[in-house]
Amino acid sequence: MAYAWMTTDGIYCPRNVLLDLLQAAKFLKCSPLAESVFDCLNDHKYFSELDAFACFLDALAKDNLPIADMMLKRVGKAFLVLVGTKEYQDLDVSSLCDLISSNGLNVQSEIEVFYSALVWLLSDYRKRRKYIGRVLSNVRFDMMHPAFLIQWVDNVEDFQRDLADEIRFSLNNAMITQQENFGEILMSNYFEHGERSWIRDPKCPYGKDLDSDGGCEVSTE
Repeated sequence: MAYAWMTTDGIYCPRNVLLDLLQAAKFLKCSPLAESVFDCLNDHKYFSELDAFACFLDALAKDNLPIADMMLKRVGKAFLVLVGTKEYQDLDVSSLCDLISSNGLNVQSEIEVFYSALVWLLSDYRKRRKYIGRVLSNVRFDMMHPAFLIQWVDNVEDFQRDLADEIRFSLNNAMITQQENFGEILMSNYFEHGERSWIRDPKCPYGKDLDSDGGCEVSTE
């Protein structure tokens, strides 16, 4: 295919062959071909977020870590779709942490990132319990609504003790951070880790709750 690229005006390259073509370009030291492949990988119109995740897995299998890292950052809008897949649950801890720490995740609330972290941990808890602290450190608990944090302090008792302890520790730290930086958080000017790429799905059954302030109306009558 690399030869065809050199001898014709243009070629069609299947998505699952792009990394092989990139490797060929590297072997041939053909920078124009490599640039052409990178253009395809970065084309959001024809190379979707799901394609990027598939390419990430392929790059990981081929030990092409720079490309794997680049593709993982492209997941964005497909994140919530991927959470329920076996491929997501089979991610190694480094890839999982790189993914959920990304500012480019398209989520409706940081709560969704928290639940996604739990999905990964609980899918193979016996082997992954040693990663609890590392994984939860990438969840931005201080961006969650205070009412949710308080509610979850009681809910953690349903989990294994070591997981419950780590979650409770993260929740308490988040509440302290929110209290210390109440003014800045209220004005959306303070978040230690930066923002996410927030989205709203009109069909989301809990979307109304996300947009509410979690309180009730105050009346003097």
